Amino acid sequence: MGRKTICMVTTFHRPNDSRIYHKEARSLQARYDVVIIAPDETKPRSKDITTDYDDAGIKVVKIPKPKGLLRSLTVFRRQVLRAAAKENCDVYHCHELDSLLISVMIKTVRKKKVIYDVHEHWPSALAHMAGSLKHLSFLQRKSASRIIQTLVARIERTLAKRTDGIIVVSESVGERFRDIDVATTVIPNVPLRKFNHKPGLERLPHNLVYMGGNLGYVHGIDLCGDLLSALRARYPDVSLTLVGRLDDRASELPFLKDQAEKVAVTGMLPLDRMYQTIAQGQVGLLLFRNTHHNMYIGLPSKLFDYMGCGIPVVASAFPEIQRVIKAAGCGICVDPDDSDAITSAVRYLLDNPVEAEKMGQNGREFIDKRYNWDAVGRDLKDLYNQVA
Repeated sequence: MGRKTICMVTTFHRPNDSRIYHKEARSLQARYDVVIIAPDETKPRSKDITTDYDDAGIKVVKIPKPKGLLRSLTVFRRQVLRAAAKENCDVYHCHELDSLLISVMIKTVRKKKVIYDVHEHWPSALAHMAGSLKHLSFLQRKSASRIIQTLVARIERTLAKRTDGIIVVSESVGERFRDIDVATTVIPNVPLRKFNHKPGLERLPHNLVYMGGNLGYVHGIDLCGDLLSALRARYPDVSLTLVGRLDDRASELPFLKDQAEKVAVTGMLPLDRMYQTIAQGQVGLLLFRNTHHNMYIGLPSKLFDYMGCGIPVVASAFPEIQRVIKAAGCGICVDPDDSDAITSAVRYLLDNPVEAEKMGQNGREFIDKRYNWDAVGRDLKDLYNQVA
């Protein structure tokens, strides 16, 4: 009897996504044959689906994702469904609401197993995304948002009941599935040990770091300009490294041009370079705004990445974030709407480098002992032992 097969289906994340590829797929490949079906946003005009294999034998199917909303919702999703069905795997592991629908459709026809990996609070996240559509301004109304959230929540619950296992990144994200009779496992988005803190790297003097795949207003990126200006009187060499990329709106922020000599935007980096860049910073920023429920209850992977790299954090005082920072003693929580509080917190860490270094060490030790993939990845394997 051959090895069981797993198809990781995502319509949103990159093929080499840290959680999906580097953590989950590579952990499972030792026992299962793993296929990843993911969007290829580098060739939006192409019609060619490409297939690659990595050094571990993981098959990666890349489907060109067009930029237009209509084609993305129709042509692209149809291609994902066809590609996923063609693989005919034993288990379909999906990561968004639409990939959940695709996986449940395949299960209905072919009697496959489905695992739903929930990274976000999709009802509020999708309502927020809908409200940002430029040509559909009526979706910005609170009444429209409530309708969308209610509709999405009902669809998600209906589909989730058809799954064989649910993974959530935090207790708060999993709250809405507690009364569903499907085994639910909490697997936070913690870092891999091999990419953690690099001993011997020198910190860049008074360097602030903010990482993210698509940094924008909801992440408080616009607050960084005033923060740099407020700190410059005491620290003329203060600088900001944005590790990742900015969304279209954030890319036009005036401070990026006005303070260009003090701000670096790296673009997307390989994991090893990403962690090296973070580890050279003195303070990690995590200034999420409470724009919608998904942001408020989120437990972003960048928090654990900062901790693993041994730098102290200044972060929004939201429940899940605050719980981890308090338990680890690795930073300061602030009201993201209070710019003076943000400045005071960062200034305190720069003024007190010994205490800041201790907070960074606390975070790294917390990751080494409790919040790393070696520790929590076992829960993923246990779930697959039950399902597959």
